[in-house]
Amino acid sequence: MKFYHWRFWYGLFALCALVSLALVFLAGCCGNPGIFQKVGNSMSAVQSFYDPLLGQFLDDQTNDQARTAMVAADTALLLGGALQNQFCPQPGPVEQFTLQAQEAQNLAARAGVK
Repeated sequence: MKFYHWRFWYGLFALCALVSLALVFLAGCCGNPGIFQKVGNSMSAVQSFYDPLLGQFLDDQTNDQARTAMVAADTALLLGGALQNQFCPQPGPVEQFTLQAQEAQNLAARAGVK
């Protein structure tokens, strides 16, 4: 078994420390606490009614209320996906997404989706 010089262990420790600091920096440096949870909650809300809405739309494609709700839900999911891909989304677009998700849910309810 070969014994490595102390400089090897020091260098390995320094490398691990730098990698750890970089991971902490990348993971937790968003200046908007709670923003990711807000995006996730709105995405879950839209996804919860999307399948029943899609089923209703496919059953009756002439239903204008279901069509409008589908467009609103698709738009909300598109915006939510874009926000999830950002490193640190700004509060303005997140608030817009939250409002779009709520409106899509209201439109789905008016179309008869529970």
